[in-house]
Amino acid sequence: WMAMGPQMMRFRGVNLPAKTPSSPANLVDTRSSDQLYESKLHVSFINRPFSLEEAPAHFRRLSYLWGFNLIRLSVSWEAVMHECPGCVDTEYLLYLKELVDMAASFGLYVIIDPHQDVWSRFTGGDGAPWWTLDAVGFDTSSSVLHDTGSAVLHQHWTDGEMPRMLWTTNYWKLATATMFTLFFSGGDFAPGISALNTTIPIQDFLQGQYLEFIDVVARTVKDCPNVLGFGTMNEPSNGFVGVEDLTEVHSPTLHGHVLSIFDSMRLGSGESLNVSYFPSHFYRESMATLNPNAKIAYLSSDLDVWKRAGVYEIDEMSGKRNLLRPGHFSLAPGETFSTKYMLPFYKKVQQVVERNNPEFVTYAEPYFDTISVDMSPKAPVFD
Repeated sequence: WMAMGPQMMRFRGVNLPAKTPSSPANLVDTRSSDQLYESKLHVSFINRPFSLEEAPAHFRRLSYLWGFNLIRLSVSWEAVMHECPGCVDTEYLLYLKELVDMAASFGLYVIIDPHQDVWSRFTGGDGAPWWTLDAVGFDTSSSVLHDTGSAVLHQHWTDGEMPRMLWTTNYWKLATATMFTLFFSGGDFAPGISALNTTIPIQDFLQGQYLEFIDVVARTVKDCPNVLGFGTMNEPSNGFVGVEDLTEVHSPTLHGHVLSIFDSMRLGSGESLNVSYFPSHFYRESMATLNPNAKIAYLSSDLDVWKRAGVYEIDEMSGKRNLLRPGHFSLAPGETFSTKYMLPFYKKVQQVVERNNPEFVTYAEPYFDTISVDMSPKAPVFD
């Protein structure tokens, strides 16, 4: 809105990613596992995507030379709350505010992008802090998630050059898919299971902490006139939700180590399995043994979330994993993940964002369907 009345502006935007920490410096390169686990409480994302000293040169190039007037600025949950639940990195938020203000001086508008890829750096991507995984019972003290086949991490890949885009296969591996399932629908599919060392139901804990992250960022930039609004979450996933048979392979593409959801649960529980390996899409090269040392993906076997939820059991005598509920994650006829789980989440984010500035726009980002490449039915409009 301007003095002469309503005006139309056409935006030309570009992503500004900030996925890895600036400190320790070696963690910028995802091929390095040095200090990956030891530093998880003490990382810093200050100067990501670039330092305040470098920012004018980048913003000038984006705005004056290339003609952009909008940036989608990545701000990860880990950047703000890497140390513990509710622990906020105020120095990072000061950096963020200065960066956004500097963008304004070059005529650049900003959309805050709460960015994640396949949940976390500890599951082969970026986004959520380590303690979200620990709250579920996963072990992030070492490479055990990779070692068990529960995730694939570039830092621990030793079989030559890691195939391109292999990281995306984490969406349907145990760790990432479990986290998204619990985040959006833990109350339905893991009832009675609380966050570790708390009495808070796991879905309430994860979403509550995420909304607190959104709130502190919105509070930081609420008076910045060049901030248009917030995304809800970059490329979320339905996890296991909607799968009707856990013994079938449900990955949208044959790439990497291909296995069923139940087999991924077996791996996480400490079983070794031979599975098909596809180094590129739909090209099957060989069979590979996953979890050869029979490690478990959890802090202890008692914390295996899907065993606790009654999806399967381990026979005490034989050690055999017996599937009890192959349709555990099925949706009722007529239900969709979008309307049942995404829409309430969108509204929660919108309420938090608008509480800080009613003029902020909330951009509802669709989910990555791990079951089908088909688009789900359009969700109802929310205003």
